[in-house]
Amino acid sequence: MTADNLNNVRVIPDLLVINENVRPSKVAYRQFNDKSKTWIGVTWKEFADMVRSWRKAFTAFGLKKGDHAAVLLPNSITATACDLSILSQGMVPVPLHAVDTPSSSAFILNNSEAKILFVPRTLRWNAMLNVQKEYPYLELVVTTGNDAESASPDSPVPVVNLSDWLKQSEKTELEDVSIDPNDLAAIVYTSGTTGKPKGVMLTHDNVLSNVKSFSQVIDVGPDDVFLSFLPFSHTFERTVTFYFTLFLGAEVGFARSVLKLAEDLKVIRPTIFVAVPRVFEQFHNRIKVSLKSKEALLPHCRSSRNDRLEKVLPPQRFSRPFFVCFLALFFHLADAGKPHRPADSRRFRRAPENCKCRGRCIKQCHRPLLQCHGR
Repeated sequence: MTADNLNNVRVIPDLLVINENVRPSKVAYRQFNDKSKTWIGVTWKEFADMVRSWRKAFTAFGLKKGDHAAVLLPNSITATACDLSILSQGMVPVPLHAVDTPSSSAFILNNSEAKILFVPRTLRWNAMLNVQKEYPYLELVVTTGNDAESASPDSPVPVVNLSDWLKQSEKTELEDVSIDPNDLAAIVYTSGTTGKPKGVMLTHDNVLSNVKSFSQVIDVGPDDVFLSFLPFSHTFERTVTFYFTLFLGAEVGFARSVLKLAEDLKVIRPTIFVAVPRVFEQFHNRIKVSLKSKEALLPHCRSSRNDRLEKVLPPQRFSRPFFVCFLALFFHLADAGKPHRPADSRRFRRAPENCKCRGRCIKQCHRPLLQCHGR
């Protein structure tokens, strides 16, 4: 993103406008289509058109700036269109945890005062009804699975299919919405492991402050490809793989599931993969198991100390480990609560340009986070 474009960014929806104007035919998102059994993609222009159609539906239903919308959807093109259309209307998305209990989801739905709920199947809504009957603020439930007829007869609000909801508003005229950087961009709830979930209120300025800082310390751009694996209710994933890629104009591929992650990595071929440490531990363990079965073929790879993986996979062979930069980014985000100061945003610096790993290693100012392997 150029300096001129950066100066024009005040709120998150501005990023979509820039991408549609600068790279309309570039692929923005990719996902697997269960019906055709193929990977499909949408360009920035096509995605912007999707967002406009969702905005028309919100307008036709009577939702206005400041209203809250609960989103219980798996990572997908639909989920990103839903979230960005909510923001473009000046509304506030409330992401629900996909693996959360029905009782916890019901609590968040009422506590956030959400007026509309998006679910992948009516089964999720029915499960919430089984534990909580009253939803005083909710006005509509939209199912992206187009199975509204399966809704419980006890539902206190209408349940409609996404396709029908969008079709009914095709002729609705869009109106400009004035959004301020200090307006809410999300209410993200904690997991509730130490009590009732608590909502964290994030503004557009909060989010953009992070993504602008990332661009100063991480060497990525619109040609990079991200793999989306963690749920968007996860603040790290939401900030990096959704809003940061929107800032970059980079492509995002959505993984199908944990079981098919290895296959999806081969298809999407990401340059950046955001995940929690446990995922990389599993990768490491599977590599070690595979290597042990081939010890007879690789006797020189054994180590007298700890059978160290570095003996088999020397670090200098990886000119750009795609998880390194975001491991550093994780610690950067760990400084939550501190006021954003541009002087502090360069906490991590690149290694010297003459190092063999092309200066892409990231070091901490006082002690190495990851040693440069270009000696």
